[in-house]
Amino acid sequence: QPLLACDDTGSGWAGLRQLVELRPQVVKLDRALVSGVDQDPTRRALVSGLRHFTTEIGALLLAEGIETVEELDPLVALGVDLGQGYLLGVPMPLTESAHRQAVAAEMAAAAEVAVS
Repeated sequence: QPLLACDDTGSGWAGLRQLVELRPQVVKLDRALVSGVDQDPTRRALVSGLRHFTTEIGALLLAEGIETVEELDPLVALGVDLGQGYLLGVPMPLTESAHRQAVAAEMAAAAEVAVS
């Protein structure tokens, strides 16, 4: 079943109105909120508020554009559910991603056999 996501949340009033009207299952924090979240208490407060909101409506909170460990740490501490960005992995074709997942699964199975 497809999920409804609101993209670029925090980039303006229209995004907040969309959250109320669409009631998405995934709320994606705009990169503008993620960038510098480690140094800006106002950004952290807004992320915290959006985390509370997503919990109340039963949605997941996703942070876009995580590029540094310094940005990642407060997002994890604030309870953000999901993340994407260059720190976590560079964009790639889906076929390459599927290939990497298959290789990782084979390696995990081989490691499991070696431990047995």
